[in-house]
Amino acid sequence: IDEKVIRIIAALHTPASISYIAEISKFPTNTVSEIINLWRNCFNEIIENNKQYYRIYHRSFYDFLKRKLHFDDITSFDTQANKLIVENMLNKLHRRQA
Repeated sequence: IDEKVIRIIAALHTPASISYIAEISKFPTNTVSEIINLWRNCFNEIIENNKQYYRIYHRSFYDFLKRKLHFDDITSFDTQANKLIVENMLNKLHRRQA
């Protein structure tokens, strides 16, 4: 579970809220919040309009996480998270069209 959330945050390349990460990962927001708190040293926290957003610290840290999570191929690391992000966007689009 931790790995999936971390991959999503890393793949987004932009700050994301806990609710958005939960939406993509399909985990409850409290689970995502717990994971972020556990891995807090891995992320920058940005506060805008009284809302918290999280992003990966730096590209080199992204590479470190990839190794720590045992992804030898960065393409595989990115592809899995990007697939979840795209699926979420497509689901939103289909709901709007319905």
